[in-house]
Amino acid sequence: MPGTYEIIYKVTNSKGNSIEVKRFVKVKLTKDFTYKKEYNNIDNKTLSWGTNNKKDGNRPNTDISNEELKKYNAYAMGPDKKVIYLTFDEGTMTSYLPQIVEVLNKNNVKGTFFLCKNYIKNNKELINKMLDSSHSIGNHTASHLSMPSLASKENFSKYLEEIISVEDTFKEVTGREIDKIYREPRGEFSKRSLNIMKDLGYSTYFWSSAYKDWDDKLTKEEALTSMIERVHNGAIFLLHPTSKGNYLALENFIKTMKEKGYTFVEDAGRGYRRVVPSPKPINIIELNTIKKLVDSNTVVISVGGGGIPVIKTKEDGYEGIDAVIDKDRTSALLAKEINADKLLILTDVEKVCINYKKENETQIDKMSVAEARVSMRHEEFKEGSMLPKVEACIDFVKKKPEGIAIISALSQGEEALKGKTGTKILNREEK
Repeated sequence: MPGTYEIIYKVTNSKGNSIEVKRFVKVKLTKDFTYKKEYNNIDNKTLSWGTNNKKDGNRPNTDISNEELKKYNAYAMGPDKKVIYLTFDEGTMTSYLPQIVEVLNKNNVKGTFFLCKNYIKNNKELINKMLDSSHSIGNHTASHLSMPSLASKENFSKYLEEIISVEDTFKEVTGREIDKIYREPRGEFSKRSLNIMKDLGYSTYFWSSAYKDWDDKLTKEEALTSMIERVHNGAIFLLHPTSKGNYLALENFIKTMKEKGYTFVEDAGRGYRRVVPSPKPINIIELNTIKKLVDSNTVVISVGGGGIPVIKTKEDGYEGIDAVIDKDRTSALLAKEINADKLLILTDVEKVCINYKKENETQIDKMSVAEARVSMRHEEFKEGSMLPKVEACIDFVKKKPEGIAIISALSQGEEALKGKTGTKILNREEK
C-alpha cells in the first residue's frame, strides 16, 4: 500500500547493549488506482470538522478522537507538550501568503501550507521559495470541492483527478514530489474519504484551533487575541492567508508564544514527532575499522544519515540516545579523521549560489572560509538545505587547512573531483 512507513533497526551485542535507529520509507502510488468494493461498506456521510476549544488552555475534544483518526493516518492535535503547528489553507488567488512566508522566515518558524492547483500553478517563484525555506506544501485538491460527494464508484475518476492533478502541477512547478499531506476542502469529510486518502498514501490533517479569520474586517488586535486564547499543548492552528489581520498579528503571536515556552514545529507527511537535539558529532566508534578498510583500498560506505547517536556508559559500553546527527557534519568529521585530501558533498545543484533562485542569482566557483561566513551572516544559505553543507565544509578545511571541500550535484561528482565544476571552499590560497 502506498504511504510513508517507519522501519526500526535494533542491534544488541553480547553484553546486552542495544542500539536502535529509525528510518522512513516512501512507497509511491501508481496512477492506475481503482475504486475498491470495500469502500461501499464504509460510511460516506458528509461530516463537518469541529472542536470544542473552550479557550481555557486545555486540550479540546474533537469530533473524532486522535486515537480513532490514526486508523486513517489522520491527525487533529500534536502531543501533549508545549508545541504549536501553524497550518494555512489557500483556495483563492488573492491573499497575504507571500507576506506570511516572510514573517515565518524572519522568525525561523516552519509552516505547513495546503494549496489548491491553480495557486500552485500561478505562483511558481513563491512556491519554490517556500520549499527552499523548508516549509511544507500539502494537497488541498484542484477545485476545493466537497470530496465525500465524489467518493463513489461513479465519481471516482473525478475524485482521483482532484488529487493527482495537484501532484502533477506541483511536479511541473517545482521538479519535486508534493508532500503526501492533505486537508479536506471546506472541512467536509467522511470516513470513506479518509480511508481513500489513506490508501492514496496521504496523511490527513485537521485542526484543534481555529476561528472566523476569513472576515476582511478582522483587525490585528482581534486576530492576536483570538489566536492566543485558543492555544493549548499540541495545537494545530488553521489559519487563512486571505486575512490581513492574521498576517499583521502573526509575528506578535509567534514571539508571545516563544516567550511562554512554546516551540513551533512541523513534520510533513510523517505524522507527529518528538523534537530532539542535533548535537555535533565528536567521535566515530568504528573509525579504526574504517581506516583499515580505506588503507586496504576498500570502498567504504559509512555514517549514513549521520550515523546512530550514542554516548559512552560508565561500564565502557555505549547507549543510544534521542538525537539526530547531521550527515554533512559527520561526513566532515570522518574526512578529517581518515586524513582525506578532499571532502565532496553531493546535492541537487551544481554549485553553491548567492541570491539563489532570484534574478541576480550568482554561482560561486570558489570561496574562502571568511567569504563563506560573510554569506552565512547575510543568510544566503538556508537552514536544512545549503547551510549545513557549507558549515560542514568549513569544519573540514579549518581542521585540515591544506584540504579542499567541494559542493556539487550528484550527476557532476566526478567532474567536481577533477576541479572542473562545483564550489570549492578553502582555508588557504589555492596554488
